[in-house]
Amino acid sequence: MIKKDRARGSATVEFQKEGLSFYIGVDEQEGRTAGGYCGAEVWVAEPVSGPHPGDYHQAKDKMEGWWHVFDARNERVVIIYNSTTIFYLYPSYSIINMERILDCSHK
Repeated sequence: MIKKDRARGSATVEFQKEGLSFYIGVDEQEGRTAGGYCGAEVWVAEPVSGPHPGDYHQAKDKMEGWWHVFDARNERVVIIYNSTTIFYLYPSYSIINMERILDCSHK
């Protein structure tokens, strides 16, 4: 899904797979990405964040500044990213569903 802000010359692109969304901001005037973030709940530990999420959660590596997104159901890391780069994407999440991707009628 793409959301455009014509006044700012930017767009936010959402990539969604199996209930997990990742967003990339695009600065159309500059022709570059303007950051990214994941919709997964931030979870550190039960005493800090409460009960463990049953599906997806993310935590930040304070040494590197990278976010790690975990799939608790399948016990794996699905994305490692920072504000400008996706460093790792689990292979099945990289398969793009082309349905509606070329349909410019939806905004």
